[in-house]
Amino acid sequence: MTKSIDDAVPLNLGTNPDGTQGSKKSIGATWPEKAIAAAPGLSRVEPFMTPKKFQKRFLFGIPLTAPLTKEKLELDDMKDYIQRAANLFELETKVSVFPIVKRFRLPFDPNMYSQFIYLECPEKPIQQVKNLSITSASYTETQEANQNARYPRGHEIYTIPTEWVEMGNASRGIINVNPINPAFSAIGTNSAVAASGSTIMQFIGQQGWVPAYWNLEVIIGLGSMEGTVPSIVNEAIGAKAVMLLMDNLIPQYRIVSQSLSIDGLGQSVSDQLYQLLQDKRDQAEKHFKEITNKIKMVTSSKFFSGNV
Repeated sequence: MTKSIDDAVPLNLGTNPDGTQGSKKSIGATWPEKAIAAAPGLSRVEPFMTPKKFQKRFLFGIPLTAPLTKEKLELDDMKDYIQRAANLFELETKVSVFPIVKRFRLPFDPNMYSQFIYLECPEKPIQQVKNLSITSASYTETQEANQNARYPRGHEIYTIPTEWVEMGNASRGIINVNPINPAFSAIGTNSAVAASGSTIMQFIGQQGWVPAYWNLEVIIGLGSMEGTVPSIVNEAIGAKAVMLLMDNLIPQYRIVSQSLSIDGLGQSVSDQLYQLLQDKRDQAEKHFKEITNKIKMVTSSKFFSGNV
């Protein structure tokens, strides 16, 4: 039996059995970025695109019958186009439509370590941090290996408490660790998490550059656990689905004009549906590129930056 990603890596949201946080949530919504409340009147998120919604929103008045074979596109066919378009959208923007759990092995950089353990995740936006730890490369005799886990993480050498993880820039894929709580100590309050466990962090910081050092497990994506996505994502996926559908439909219109002339009398018949469908595809392609470029800009996926 094939396991799903959820079976391989449980979400473990909420709290752990020992009372600690099971995951660290972001300080605000992923879309609109960092929003925590909004007045009614404008729906910025909506359920994922359905075939009926796709047909009404993007294919109104467009004939969906092949002129040669007379085959008609049904709702199940449109669902397939939507699924293909969603996967191509993720490939283009490097952003997941729905939440997905991913594990990254990030290097240890002494320069970034001194900047409150500045970690930059390759994919974004980060909705929650499930685990930030130092793990070994060996899977031998680990609990996950004994349970035949599909994706074991290795021996946990040291786990960063989720209370220390700073999520202020998680939507841009940036995670920091703040074990000394300078903001609280400045005003003399003891309400912050105790930093007694941060002593080991001083010893860790004495190392040089180490590859694949930090084990970062995060939940990333633009959509929500309830199945809603930003309206603008549906716009982009619908535009891409139109392009895929038109690529199959347009080539079948081989005869676009015909004429008849007898003894000086002439008749001409012209069918512009081929051109209309081509214009529809061109418009959808332009719309798709505009949206994906803006999404990549908002999620900081348009340019790559690093440190030396």
